[in-house]
Amino acid sequence: MPQKKNNRISRPYGRTIFFVWLILILTVNIAISNKTFTHKDATANEVATTPDSLLLSAPSMILVPKTNLYFAVEGSLNRFFHFGYWYTAHNKLWYRATYYNGPWFPVLSSMIPQALLDLPQNYRDLYAKNERIPYTELKKHWKQQAKLNSSQK
Repeated sequence: MPQKKNNRISRPYGRTIFFVWLILILTVNIAISNKTFTHKDATANEVATTPDSLLLSAPSMILVPKTNLYFAVEGSLNRFFHFGYWYTAHNKLWYRATYYNGPWFPVLSSMIPQALLDLPQNYRDLYAKNERIPYTELKKHWKQQAKLNSSQK
């Protein structure tokens, strides 16, 4: 019986190679992620629970003038909203979430919005009398504010 010369790898052997490469790539990705975010208090694969992250009600927000940065009126810790993300600092680390009550993930300081870094320490006193935006209107408000700020530049 004549044998066909075929340069293709047999299916079972090809699948094995594929899965070995897949596992290798995933392992390297996890190692890089952990190295990027490693800190004595947190790592990238742990979810941070800040003391006030388990709020039962959504917070009212106040817009910091001339920015797209909002801060939560309620809560004992400082929580901020900027372009669809929530930010808070806890144990000298910054965390980010997509919801006001988490889950919170540690982020690099380079990922913190500049408006948040430039915020004065007495921001609550400075802006306490500004309009409070209910959480239910926040998404609509920040998108309108972003359009307004970009048209003024």
